[in-house]
Amino acid sequence: MKIRLSKERSYEDNIVSPNHRISVYIDSKKFVKSKTKMFEEEKTMKSIIALLAVTVLILTLQPAAMAEQYYYDTGQRYTVGGIDPTDGTVYLGSSISSFTSIVHLDSMVDNNPGTHLNVTDGGRVSGQLSTYNNAGITVNGGYVNSLRLEDNSSVTMTDGEIFDVTMNNNSTVSMTGGTIRFALWASDNSAVTINAGWVVQEGLRVMEDATLTMNGGYSRHIEAYGNSAVAITGGEVSNDGGYVGAYDNATVTMRGGSTPYLQAAGNSIITLSGGDAPNLWVYSNGMLYLDGSNFSVTASGVTTPLSNGAHLSNYGTLVENPQGVFYNGELTGTLADGAFIDSSFAIWNTGDYAGTGDIVIIPEPATLLLLGLGAVMLRRKR
Repeated sequence: MKIRLSKERSYEDNIVSPNHRISVYIDSKKFVKSKTKMFEEEKTMKSIIALLAVTVLILTLQPAAMAEQYYYDTGQRYTVGGIDPTDGTVYLGSSISSFTSIVHLDSMVDNNPGTHLNVTDGGRVSGQLSTYNNAGITVNGGYVNSLRLEDNSSVTMTDGEIFDVTMNNNSTVSMTGGTIRFALWASDNSAVTINAGWVVQEGLRVMEDATLTMNGGYSRHIEAYGNSAVAITGGEVSNDGGYVGAYDNATVTMRGGSTPYLQAAGNSIITLSGGDAPNLWVYSNGMLYLDGSNFSVTASGVTTPLSNGAHLSNYGTLVENPQGVFYNGELTGTLADGAFIDSSFAIWNTGDYAGTGDIVIIPEPATLLLLGLGAVMLRRKR
C-alpha cells in the first residue's frame, strides 16, 4: 500500500494478507494544506495506516474463526485410524478434521447408547472433539488435539495421546495408558479414574463436586477445589516441583502413591494414611490428619512423642522469614498402611495466614470407640 502526502513526502507500507490486499490513494492537494501542518498530518496518516492494518488483520483471521463443523449424531460406532477395521464400525479414514475444525458427537440427539468414536494407531483428530448426551470415545492410539466432554459422555484411554481434556456435567474418564500432554480439568460431578498413563505439564485438576481416583500412573500436579474429592492409592506426582493440593472445601485421602508436597488450605481436609509425602504444608484453615501410630516431632533440637489428637503447631518451632510466619519441624512415625514417615512440616496459621488450620494425629480406632461409648454414657446420664 502506498499513501502519497505531497511531492516531498510519502509513506509506503505493505499490508498484505493471504486473502486480502488493500490499495489506498489519497489526493495530496486536498490532504496537505500547508507545510506548517505537516507534522499533524503525518500523525493522522499514521493513525489511518494503523487502522487499516487492524482491519486487514481482522479480515485475515476471519476465515480461521469460521471453523468447519462435523456432526455425528447417529448412535453408530465410528473408527479413525490407519487401518480400515473389520468389526463393522464405520471407517472415517485416518483424519476427520483440520486443526481449526470441531467434531461433535451427539450434540443434537440424545442417543442411548450414544455415538461412539474409536481412535486407533494412525488416527488423528487435529481440531476439537466435543461429546454430548451419552456419547463415548475410546483412544487406543493416535492423537486427539483437544477433547471436551459434556452431558454424561465418556472416554476410555489405553494408549495414544490427547493434548488436553476438559470435563463437565457427569462425564467420565478412565485411563489405563497413554499420555495427556497438557492437562485434564474435571468439574460438575464428573469422575476421573487413573490406573496408568501420564498427565504432564499442568497435571490433574478437579473442581465443583468432581472426583478423582488415582490408583497408578503419573501426574505433574493434582489440585482439588470446590467440594471435589480425590482418593490416591498409588501412582506418582512429579518430583520436579509437583504437589497434591486441596483448596476451597475439597477433600483428599491419600493411602498410597507418592508426592513431594501435600498441602491443605481454605477449609480443605487431607487425610494421610499411606504412601510417601516428605513435605506437609497447611495454610490458614486447612486441616491435615495423620492416621497411624508412634508419631513424634523434632523441633529446635528437641524430640517429643505425640499422643493421639495432638496438634503439631503446639510442638513446632515458630519461624519468621520472607515466606511468612509459620510453625516448622520434622515428623516421624508409622502410617496406617505400615509405611514409615519422615516428613518436614510447615503450618501457616498465624500472621497473614491466621486461621485454625493444623496437622493433627488421628486417634486410634480403639480410642475412637472409647470416646464414642463415653459420649453415649454422658447422654444417658443427662
